[in-house]
Amino acid sequence: TASSVIEAVVAGASSVEWLAVCVVGFDHTRGNVVERVYPERQAAELSQCDEVAFGALPDGAHHSDEEDDWCYFRARSESGAWHGVACVRQAAVAEERRAEYKRGHVQKALCALCREPRYGSLRAGVRAAARELREGCATEATLRAAHGRLAARA
Repeated sequence: TASSVIEAVVAGASSVEWLAVCVVGFDHTRGNVVERVYPERQAAELSQCDEVAFGALPDGAHHSDEEDDWCYFRARSESGAWHGVACVRQAAVAEERRAEYKRGHVQKALCALCREPRYGSLRAGVRAAARELREGCATEATLRAAHGRLAARA
């Protein structure tokens, strides 16, 4: 079945050491923050790497009129260089969550990172998951699926 094929791709993707997918958001008190990383083993390194957070969600990203805006960047971390492609979106915050966010919109980026500069492949893999990049929609399952699609392209 299709679901078993997807599960097999995702299971195989977990062994890809050079690939990671993450969500970066803007927090009005802390600035750019890596919110979620897949696979989990990359989370500690990428969450502490400011270059990933600011490369994926650059200053002024909220001024874009495009539905999807794309950023390409290179970030250095403790284990070496990462090459990244991020799809940046600005999403309206639901009325009942405005007190939590303090603003009417929130900026988010869905980002794919790898150890080699494969920007075209990364963008194609992120594009499929980008439509889910709205407040609360970029879940662990979204990141896992994006990671699986990217790993399959490798």
